[in-house]
Amino acid sequence: MSSAPSRPPSPPSAPPQGSGGSHDVEPSDGPAEPKGARRPMGRALLALIAAGAAMLMTSGPLWLTVAGMVAGLAALVFAISAVIHLRKAQRRGLILFSALIAVTVAGFALVSGGVRLAFWDTVSAYETCAAQSVTISGEAACREQMEDGLRGVILPGLN
Repeated sequence: MSSAPSRPPSPPSAPPQGSGGSHDVEPSDGPAEPKGARRPMGRALLALIAAGAAMLMTSGPLWLTVAGMVAGLAALVFAISAVIHLRKAQRRGLILFSALIAVTVAGFALVSGGVRLAFWDTVSAYETCAAQSVTISGEAACREQMEDGLRGVILPGLN
């Protein structure tokens, strides 16, 4: 047993009650920022990451191309969301620039993935042929076969 005098426990300090509006402040080490001020920056970063993933995935096999298309759509949603919530942010220029880059990259990935899916049979036949070809003339024949297949798909009556 200890002979030290015991102190009564101090009452817990309750945080100040806020209205739940945008004027609540998050605890931080730096200057106080309004709650939700970092969200547009996070959304812009997510948009850039999703756009990069979409760009990488749309050149793979069928399932990866479809996943890349989904990532491209997600990048567009994140970028638009970041721009919509731009008024809360402190680094508006950086967020807007990031969102525009993400929209551009995601748009290109969606277009290239969509074209790849539209001509999937022809492109996959070319990839298989080129992988099995051991000579330059064999690869040229594969390329010619792919071009003929694409002409047949794009211009069905002129082949």
